[in-house]
Amino acid sequence: MATVLTLLGRPQVEHEGVTAALHAERRCQLLVLLALRRSWVPRAELAELFWPGHRRELAAANLRKALHHARALPWAAALETQGGAVRMTVDTDMLGLDRAVREGRIADALEHCRGELLDGMDDGASQAWTDWLDSERALHARRVHELTRARLAQLEGRTEPCIALARRMLDADPLDEDAVVALLGAQSELGQWEAQREAYRSYELRLEEELGIEPSQRVRKQLRDGLPAAPASIAGAAGAAFFGRAKELAELAALLARDACRLLTVTGPGGAGKSTLMKHILRRLQGQFADGALWIALDDLQAAGQVPARIAAELQLAPGPQQEPLPLICAHLANRQMLLVFDNGEHLQGLADLAQRLLDSAARLKICVTSRVRLGAQGEWLLPLAGLDVPGPQASAQELLASDGVRMFVASALAARPEFDAQAQTEVIGALVRATDGLPLAILLAADWVRHLSVAEIVQELETSLDVLDGGADEGEERPEHRSMRATVERSWQMLTTREQRLLAALSTFVGGFTRRAALQVTSAPLPLLAALADKSLLQLHPEGRCSLHALIRQFAAETLDVGAARDAARRHAHWFLGWLAQAGSATEAGEQKVLDAVAADLENCRAAWRWAVANAEVDLIAGAAWPLSRFLSIRGLAKAGSALFQEAIEHVGGEFAAPACAAVLHGAAAELEFRLDRLDRAELQVRQAIRLARATRRFDKLARYMYRLGHCHLQRGRYSLARRAFQSGVGWARNDADPLVAPQLLSGQASAERALGRYPQATQLMLEALSQRRRLGDAIGTVACLSNLSLFYQDQGDWETSEKQLEEALALCIRHGLVGMRAYLLNNLVLVALRTGDLGAAQAHAQGGLDFARQTGDKSIEAGLHFNLGQIALRRADLDAARTHLRAVLEHANAEARAPLQLEGIALFGSILAAQGKPRAAAVVWTHLTRQAELVRADREEIEQWLGGLPADATTEVPPLPMPFESLVRRIVAEIDSRHIRLASDLDRAP
Repeated sequence: MATVLTLLGRPQVEHEGVTAALHAERRCQLLVLLALRRSWVPRAELAELFWPGHRRELAAANLRKALHHARALPWAAALETQGGAVRMTVDTDMLGLDRAVREGRIADALEHCRGELLDGMDDGASQAWTDWLDSERALHARRVHELTRARLAQLEGRTEPCIALARRMLDADPLDEDAVVALLGAQSELGQWEAQREAYRSYELRLEEELGIEPSQRVRKQLRDGLPAAPASIAGAAGAAFFGRAKELAELAALLARDACRLLTVTGPGGAGKSTLMKHILRRLQGQFADGALWIALDDLQAAGQVPARIAAELQLAPGPQQEPLPLICAHLANRQMLLVFDNGEHLQGLADLAQRLLDSAARLKICVTSRVRLGAQGEWLLPLAGLDVPGPQASAQELLASDGVRMFVASALAARPEFDAQAQTEVIGALVRATDGLPLAILLAADWVRHLSVAEIVQELETSLDVLDGGADEGEERPEHRSMRATVERSWQMLTTREQRLLAALSTFVGGFTRRAALQVTSAPLPLLAALADKSLLQLHPEGRCSLHALIRQFAAETLDVGAARDAARRHAHWFLGWLAQAGSATEAGEQKVLDAVAADLENCRAAWRWAVANAEVDLIAGAAWPLSRFLSIRGLAKAGSALFQEAIEHVGGEFAAPACAAVLHGAAAELEFRLDRLDRAELQVRQAIRLARATRRFDKLARYMYRLGHCHLQRGRYSLARRAFQSGVGWARNDADPLVAPQLLSGQASAERALGRYPQATQLMLEALSQRRRLGDAIGTVACLSNLSLFYQDQGDWETSEKQLEEALALCIRHGLVGMRAYLLNNLVLVALRTGDLGAAQAHAQGGLDFARQTGDKSIEAGLHFNLGQIALRRADLDAARTHLRAVLEHANAEARAPLQLEGIALFGSILAAQGKPRAAAVVWTHLTRQAELVRADREEIEQWLGGLPADATTEVPPLPMPFESLVRRIVAEIDSRHIRLASDLDRAP
């Protein structure tokens, strides 16, 4: 009997008529992962997943042991290993689910969805495994939800099955709006009015308890018989809106459970939702205090002396005409276990002393305060409250829609405009919520504008002024400043001293976060003054030494700067950051991780400084920062944005006539980015401009690196002799460059040119010398590049074992130093080794992994090379359709950038496809033509000659010339690829 694995719910296996449960042991975890993936998985990936943090050799040994134990299981016969990869193809319930989905059998698909994916397979020993499980489960849960929604649509009009399915959806997610709308509609059709009202009340209560909002108009419209339907005003929503905050609620509850925590202040800027958070925690914790909890609003009081009377009134105590209320309160609380919540106490001087006296008089009393400013009392505990979570710009639409900040905006926007479509504008909604830093009040005020403006228009308005965050007059607002974000920030501003106001205004020059050192250099801000702003919730001081301003507070503070002060602050900001970049130059170019991370943290500040310097023609600043900035953007996969930044500088700095020395540096640095983007024409144009200007101004300090880039432009275009001359010339100029990395870079380039010309001993000697220099200099990126190139040299000489060792060492360095951009190149080279040794599983796994990294970094050149190798793999597996798909990808990129070497690779792959199609004569014509191309690398020529030798003798006898120009051949391959090249193959077959 066939072996079948059940992966949904508690995993189990059915083998030879016997069913057995699978337990959370390593070998079973390994096998269920392979059964779920059903494809070749690299051993390195499995080792890292199950044994993260272990040395590579130890993790690999553990994997071998786990595979050995797995093979001992009687049902694991399908387990396969092939060199560097592992797989297991076995029947599973997930396969049944996939088949049902493909065939449109949604009801059958849902029948498979019983229980959590790989339930019970968790393991606290490996965080990587836990993260993988969480990711896979989240993907499966989203898939089940979409299937259920699709099934619900199919059941429209069939009331009883619709009710059952809607209730199933609500069991999984009680806040699923689609499910509750379907349920209410079906109950209405059946006349189940009381059940409908109960379902609505249950949904309404759950929404209020968990999210602090009312049902949307869509839900309310589904109701009949006059159920509550009044929409919340923006002012009312500001008081009640509550999304997420699970972490803060848990932390707040944990703090209040500690005996030592008797005075707790929840701090945060105005509009952060401090009061709302406390109201929710009050409901949850009220039963934990024997004598209850009391809410005491302080925002309308003018002095701390008025607070005792307010407390007495809330406690229903009645002091006599001549009696002070405070002693009466203290006596009343003395033996009681209570929680007092003082709401909005930032403006009351003396509140700390009052709280201390109350605590001294009642041993079991606890006090919570919401305030923009910490009280400063002895024994005070703090819980800072920031905005709601919002994923960054790179987040997917699903991640954005699931985030608390976006969920709040969407729910509020739907209340204001029921037809609002969040799915169609997820990206711009994310930008809006990020612009508010997730501040709940700002989100709610912005959402109300969807009645009149698109989300994109709201974002544009917010970029220029806070006025869009104005909810208008509303007499029902509990706190008047909550009608306007400007009024909310204005109140905090008025609480500052003059020195604090000046500092906050100066800090508004920073973009995003900044270090305390930068704050001191740019604003001369002493730490105590920064701490004072932090105490008033206007600045965040982070443990790692960084500071940050809320985006809306920054915008308000910037508006207070006059023109002269703003200009002076921007000048100091630009000089500091561009000067810092220039000093970090060599470390940035060497790819030192610590320095790269520091630049990444302050990238927005660096961009702002760069743009200021460009606008003000500060040529010395620009010239000093250009190379490290260009290098950083290239390494971190930001070349496209960097290209635009440098092009703007070239156009506005005054050009070569006004500042030729600076223009030379700009052109040279821009060439680096264009080359990284594989735009060779533009890269060569830029670098030639740099060389001309450097010679004209006799500024030879960077000429060596210009020659290096020119040499690589020649290499990529197949001009190998020109490339060698450029590199040799650069070596002669390297002594003028202060950067010691330039010389080994040029040696590496020269070695690559020698290799392309077939001079292998010279190439290897030069590359070993370059590797030695880079190791000595601690150049991680350069070392990886040299090892990668050496692996190719050893491949040329047939030494596959040594080649693989070089690549494994390089890959380990990449992982250690976080060099994502290099991993695609290394994996591509490992594909070549696996192909040569016949390990197709490892080759496929390496190629797919490399393709993922190439797409992640936007490196089109290596992406095309990986498609070429994937085409070769497909041919060995006789999958001609897949081979054609990869051929198209190779040639489309090669044609777009006029890349001769890539075009030659594409033609070689085309010839292989022709041979596999049974067209040996056509293949011979193509391959023979290729061997006559001057741009072809000697090693590739020798390989193609071997392919020719493998064709039938009659196919290679008196091979005619190509019956069409080279360019025509390439165009016809791309044009006819979908027709499987039938006409083109026939034309080549009939060549005279």
